[in-house]
Amino acid sequence: MTVLHQPVKALISIGSLWHQRLGHPSNQIVKTLGLPPTSETCEVCLTGKLSLLSFSGSFEKAQHPLECIHLDVVGPISPSSNTGLKYFLTIVDQFTLFKTVMFLKTKSKAFNEFVKWEAFSKNFNNTRIKNLVSDRGGEFENEQFKHLATSCGLIHIFSPTATPEHNGFAERANRTILNKARCLLIRSNLPRSYWAKAVNTATFLSNLIPTSLRNNKSPFVLWASKLPWLKILRDFGCKTFILVQWKDRYWKLSPTSEEGILLGFKNDNLSYQILQLQYKKVVVTRHTLFIEDHFPFLDKGSDCTDCSRWVNTCDENDIFFDCNEDAIEDSNSQSPPEDHHDVAIQESHSSAPFWQEFPLLRSGRQHCDSPRHPTLIRGDVDQANILPFPCRPKAPISMEDIDPLSYSNAVSGRKDSWINYQSAIGSLSYLSTETRPDILFAVSSLSQFLELPGIKNWNAFMHVLQYLKGTSHQSLVYPIEGKQGVQSYCNTDWGNCHQARRSVTGFIVMFNGCLVIWKTRKQPTVSLSTAEAEYKALTDLSAKLLWLRQFIQELALHLVEGPIKPVSTRQTVTATEKIKGSSMLRLNSTSLER
Repeated sequence: MTVLHQPVKALISIGSLWHQRLGHPSNQIVKTLGLPPTSETCEVCLTGKLSLLSFSGSFEKAQHPLECIHLDVVGPISPSSNTGLKYFLTIVDQFTLFKTVMFLKTKSKAFNEFVKWEAFSKNFNNTRIKNLVSDRGGEFENEQFKHLATSCGLIHIFSPTATPEHNGFAERANRTILNKARCLLIRSNLPRSYWAKAVNTATFLSNLIPTSLRNNKSPFVLWASKLPWLKILRDFGCKTFILVQWKDRYWKLSPTSEEGILLGFKNDNLSYQILQLQYKKVVVTRHTLFIEDHFPFLDKGSDCTDCSRWVNTCDENDIFFDCNEDAIEDSNSQSPPEDHHDVAIQESHSSAPFWQEFPLLRSGRQHCDSPRHPTLIRGDVDQANILPFPCRPKAPISMEDIDPLSYSNAVSGRKDSWINYQSAIGSLSYLSTETRPDILFAVSSLSQFLELPGIKNWNAFMHVLQYLKGTSHQSLVYPIEGKQGVQSYCNTDWGNCHQARRSVTGFIVMFNGCLVIWKTRKQPTVSLSTAEAEYKALTDLSAKLLWLRQFIQELALHLVEGPIKPVSTRQTVTATEKIKGSSMLRLNSTSLER
């Protein structure tokens, strides 16, 4: 044993021994203790103490535009923009520090947008791109960029994994753009879905600001070789008045302008992107005047931050439009009283995610903003003239808010309430005839109350929306190989209609596992018992089955042999058959309402 330990003692130096005894400190600490430091490499320290190496921050300097381009993708950003955009591609020219953003719905579109920018930049600068710098994301490290680099002679440089500092130009540009866009949204209080407009404006403004890295010259000057025209700049999100063209004026004495909100600038240094509050669309115009100390969304309060998008885009059901009119309500107009059905809907379905899924309903919601100062109302209530009440040196006259007028039974006495209900049912009717025939009976039932809908009708309508939302991922499946033969299922809802006392028949017929016939309909006569209602439903089903058998036989398929046994979910008919002939038959099968 002594012979085996002796060579080990000879191989370990005094410095290494004390380094291990003290728990692997640095050589500087060992010197402080008056002990000899070690000059050997400690693998234990390399394994347990290795950290990120310092980054020098040095890049090879570019001598002209497009010599080196830095790329990065930011996102996903939630919520998506008004047009469904979730990402944006940042493109930075290293020589000029000129920044460009291209908005994307998916990361896979990054190559297509870069190709568009490359064609524009080559034509603008009359030169070609020589180097590309990006991370190793799948949107950059793919066959498309590889083929582009090979065909155009580009050098594509990838930063190491988990090392964003090697793509510092793009990362710093992202920080600058996002910080500026965040400030623009906070100042204007625009809805979060307008982040793309804020990012685009932030990029435009950052290119106009001089930088000390380029001798206090702005990226725009270095890129375009001309001075920017700063006179066009206005405060993002401020109130504007847009000129109404002659062809759009409905009356000789109609107003010549309409309100809008500034959302951005155009590259021609003359035009602006304005959101029209009346028509809820973005237009490009130069005929506009600004009120930079007034922000329409800022005056609305915090409710506007959760507003839905205002573009006419449809979801998969093709009826629910994202158009929230609460956020664009005129701040100077007197709001009508809140509808009775609004209170019921808010109480029954107060969860924000469900409510935001169907912004069509929110178009009918109105808020009551009673005046807090002395006023005089004269004339017709529907067209009230609200005038300031004179109150000179005397004591002011106060006005108490006694809450909106409520209605006992109907949704509301105002016409726009039942027009809203009619529009909603019309949308459901269109959907039921196109892609969702399973809601046809529900739509038919709701359509019976179009003239004066009640709160229960609105609640039933909301249940239909919940059903659509919960089953949007489901569909009819017609398998190639299914259960052979004809299968049928029948059910009834006795006394479904409380007004006519009639029951509802429902059945489906499947052929080889595929749905071919379905029906949901009120029975033509009143049924005195559940058994009678079930017999009527089975009669209708039997007629359909006989027709289907005859149709299959005419096709000479010979796929249906023997009797077809309908399946009923209720057992009343079966129990009735067992006691047939008994004197208790009529007593046991009667279900009259007491």
